[in-house]
Amino acid sequence: MNLIGAPLSPFVRKVRVYLEERNIPFTAEMALPGSNDPEFRKLSPLGKIPAFTDGDVAISDSSVILAYLEAKNGAALVPEQPAQLARALWFEEYGDSAEFDIFIAGIFFPQVVAPRLHGTEPDSSAIEKSVARLPEVFDYLEGEINGEFLVADRLTVADIGVVSPFVNLQYAGHQPDSAKWPKLASYVAGIMARPSFRAAMSDEAEAMQKMAG
Repeated sequence: MNLIGAPLSPFVRKVRVYLEERNIPFTAEMALPGSNDPEFRKLSPLGKIPAFTDGDVAISDSSVILAYLEAKNGAALVPEQPAQLARALWFEEYGDSAEFDIFIAGIFFPQVVAPRLHGTEPDSSAIEKSVARLPEVFDYLEGEINGEFLVADRLTVADIGVVSPFVNLQYAGHQPDSAKWPKLASYVAGIMARPSFRAAMSDEAEAMQKMAG
């Protein structure tokens, strides 16, 4: 199995953490989103990361990749009970959409990535507008957390999908204030402390050093 993408992507990290949690061997290959490399485009027609191969099977989109892995290896991180399944998939989508829009597109990319890759000055005004929206995400999640995990009293794709963008947010210098959002702060710290997340973040350290110049 080969995971293709940039390690700092929350979507690439999401798949990597899943693979680590299930002890599934894989190799990693670097590719940037939007690459016009013909071989990459065969695997990811939309140019998005990650792409993923398993023998002759080629898949793109992190949620589709996880669904494939659950089907192939047996359900482990997606609940089978219908209400729990719906809740887990909802939070995975929340991380992919609402959190991505604010944490990644609104803060991490313009503050950390764009200046390094494109030589542009960060748009402080636009970044501050996204920072001002962080409480809406924090408030929502604070109200949904009632323990160590979001669903079924065990790790699911909900936790991986929600916490992966928080890694990028932390890289950009932001995290929930434990005085204002105690449940969220404790929850995020606990999930990030898992060996799967620690392994991913350890490998990402070199990429972050390059971003810092």
